Amino acid sequence: MDDASSRAVAGKEFTNTPQQQRGSNKQIFSLDTPSTAFKLSYGKGLEKFERPFGGVCDDYKRRSVFCCRDLTDGYTRKTLSSAALLYLATFCSTVALGSSVARRTDNHIGLNEYLLWNGVAGMIHAAFGCQPLLILRPTGPITLMLVQIYDVAPEGDVNFFTFLA
Repeated sequence: MDDASSRAVAGKEFTNTPQQQRGSNKQIFSLDTPSTAFKLSYGKGLEKFERPFGGVCDDYKRRSVFCCRDLTDGYTRKTLSSAALLYLATFCSTVALGSSVARRTDNHIGLNEYLLWNGVAGMIHAAFGCQPLLILRPTGPITLMLVQIYDVAPEGDVNFFTFLA
């Protein structure tokens, strides 16, 4: 085979024809699929960009072609069941901690605020953090800190929300 029709990457041979050569035990993959072409374009290594976030912009330019397919390929039963499990687990702990802080702060901060914090933080992280199924939620130490701030604020004759800010 000539150099124009084949390419070797990481010990595997890529060719423009999807058939395997007769008498050869090498795996041959087609360059016609977008995912294979994308994997080959990643082999060029790190580049230095003159402007801030140049690498991120370059990555988005290269990945934008596959954006719709990435979203549709992600909707499988396994992904949807994992998302439902994480939603319910996060929702239950948020409700428990939100009701606890509401009781201890005389409803200055409560369940609505905890649900709002959880939702906004999750959406921002899913959009920019590239890990949409990561659990972001208020935790016990955050709840304890809010309760302690609520207990300390009247001693200093300061409004709770001013002291919290």
